[in-house]
Amino acid sequence: MLPALKFSPMIKVLLTAILVSVFGLGFSQGISPTPNDTTATPYSGEQFGPVDKMPEFPGGMTKFYSYIQRRFKCSSANRTSNKVFIEFVVDSTGYIRKGAVKFVHGEMGQVCKDRITSVLENSPKWTPGHVTDTKKDVPVRMVLPMNLK
Repeated sequence: MLPALKFSPMIKVLLTAILVSVFGLGFSQGISPTPNDTTATPYSGEQFGPVDKMPEFPGGMTKFYSYIQRRFKCSSANRTSNKVFIEFVVDSTGYIRKGAVKFVHGEMGQVCKDRITSVLENSPKWTPGHVTDTKKDVPVRMVLPMNLK
């Protein structure tokens, strides 16, 4: 019998994020919108396909989660769960597209939703997703788990 592996909560979040990224929850689009385009959201008929290289936050996912923890402040009274899954689009220029942040799992009040949306939409520029065959940077839809405190 193998011993059970025990991981800290931060390691669990990072492993989940890596698995989400590796197993294809990121998809690209054939048409490149303008930076921070608010008219084309992932729900307006965009067609996403596989990418060869997922977007990267400057310094990696550990830095991304540190960025969120430093900037997101919301009282626990305004949310009913600490773990949420958030969907967003990193556009072809590397910015998180305004108007494309969606909460897909977990509950929180509108104040907290507005704050996390603002933190995401104002994040530093990412390295955009890339399709090798076309040699183009493309928008990528991502779904990431976040433990919010």
